Amino acid sequence: MNMADTRFRALAEEIFHLRSETMPTWVDGATFAYLDDRGGVPNLFVAEAESDRRRQVTSGDERIQSLLSGSGGAVIVGMDVGGNERQQLRAIHVEDGSGNALTTNPDQMFEPFLVSPDGTEVVYRTNDGQSGEFSLWTQRLDCDERTCLWEDAGQVRAHDMNVNGDVLASLLTSNMDADLYIVHRDGSREPILQVADESWILDAAFAPEQQTVLVLTNAGRDFVGLDLIDLNSGERKTLIDADGDIETFKVAPEGARLAWSVNDAGYSQVFVGATSSLAKVERIELPDGVVDRFSWSPNGEHLLFGWLSAMSPSRIYIADNGKLARQVLPDLPDDREFVGVAPVTIAFETFDGRDIPAFWFASGRGDQAPVVIDVHGGPESQRRPGFHPLLQCLVACGFNVLTTNVRGSTGYGKEYSHLDDVELRLDSVRDLEFAHRWVLAQFPAFADRIAVMGQSYGGFMALSAITEYPDLWFAAIDVVGISNFVTFLERTAAYRRRHREAEYGSLERDRDLLRTISPIRKVDQIAAPLFVIHGKNDPRVPLYEAQQLVASLEARDHPVQSLFYDNEGHGLSKRDNRIDAYAQAVEFLWSVADPWRES
Repeated sequence: MNMADTRFRALAEEIFHLRSETMPTWVDGATFAYLDDRGGVPNLFVAEAESDRRRQVTSGDERIQSLLSGSGGAVIVGMDVGGNERQQLRAIHVEDGSGNALTTNPDQMFEPFLVSPDGTEVVYRTNDGQSGEFSLWTQRLDCDERTCLWEDAGQVRAHDMNVNGDVLASLLTSNMDADLYIVHRDGSREPILQVADESWILDAAFAPEQQTVLVLTNAGRDFVGLDLIDLNSGERKTLIDADGDIETFKVAPEGARLAWSVNDAGYSQVFVGATSSLAKVERIELPDGVVDRFSWSPNGEHLLFGWLSAMSPSRIYIADNGKLARQVLPDLPDDREFVGVAPVTIAFETFDGRDIPAFWFASGRGDQAPVVIDVHGGPESQRRPGFHPLLQCLVACGFNVLTTNVRGSTGYGKEYSHLDDVELRLDSVRDLEFAHRWVLAQFPAFADRIAVMGQSYGGFMALSAITEYPDLWFAAIDVVGISNFVTFLERTAAYRRRHREAEYGSLERDRDLLRTISPIRKVDQIAAPLFVIHGKNDPRVPLYEAQQLVASLEARDHPVQSLFYDNEGHGLSKRDNRIDAYAQAVEFLWSVADPWRES
């Protein structure tokens, strides 16, 4: 290993060892549970809100993906194996770590959504039927008694349960659009919100008096707002809206207070108000960053949430009665110090005159540094100014980074999110051509020093960029990306296929289009060296997407490097693998950009 290899690996070690605290949830009025990844994957911890005492409850080698709070000091966790996303659920008593398995079928997925108001039942969905569609179940925590609420529903999600056991559930009707129902204990259903236009339902909750429902939706408007629906009359009115999406909300126990956050060009703004009157609203004072999720204390006086910034992994904050929030747990003595780079918000004009939002991370080396243009996955997602260790690693290793929110991204309105649907797919790739132009307009010397990378759908975007515009890029990195939409849709998990077809196109109706937009079709056009990373257990974008791409390039003697991990799925979740893969990826980029490397 040369000096450059050692330096890049050391930086990756430093940055990927920065631990995060996520998913805070109150266990009782004094104690909360959360996840901490100091051991390499997220494990369960418990802490006291009024002291710095914390305790590790689990120490597994596999990640915990879900965390909910039950009754009697119990929490519910969901864990998969090797990134396969087939979560199994377990109830754990935080006092001593004892518990019981709630599900024991490793061939099925169990995704938990909520715990009943009395804390004795968990509501989850599972694909245990023959159709591969999800069914909605409720199960007791103290025994294996369970009830199917909605069999073979499809892409169903539960949001809340009232004291009668009725569940608020949304059902996707296409890729993002959904209808809202009340699902009764006997399996009968009442539609609550069904609209003709395309509408998302991101969350919902029963109001304290149980006669109205709060819904996060963009029905009838461009941005997501918080609406109130009268269950007797069906009348819907807007409670809160903004010039951006209302991204999450939480009603305090007994219903006296309401917390919500607004997505303001990627940054979260957190607010608290009285549910009886929103005339007096307090904005919680926080550094620039992104909120995790809200959890109210049982008495409704203390609001817990995770908070992360571009320069710092998630930490748990608490807001009491007032505008100020504080970090609950102090940093540990062995927490590594790292000074990252904050991004600058920019926008560049694209081919049709639209402005494409993006974030610019400057390495401090000016025109001596190559540039990496990064594309997020989804595509119904948004690159936000939270902590992204790979981006900070690239900057620390001497790259400037432009991370883009091309058309099709969420966070900028419903219309913007649909600008890449089906036959418009390659318009979003053309946005990357104009991202390249923006970089050159700022730094003309960068003409042959610009690379592109992305993960998942972003991997497809990176591959499309180097096939549609092969002369623009000096290198590319593809992480769990789609190379062939036909084989992707044929092989992706059955429960995903239908709603993915709504975004990309149908195998039955749009097969020719799917072939046309697949990067594998133009693999002979690729000029840039390529680095490919994939997990062998990926249920979303199967490994074959990477294998066929690498094989095709190797048959042409085109420079390509690949890393396939036995114990990973859709992305890399284990710290050792992340350090191994991304240190090599950075070294790959520098080896291609060698003429500009500083000694």
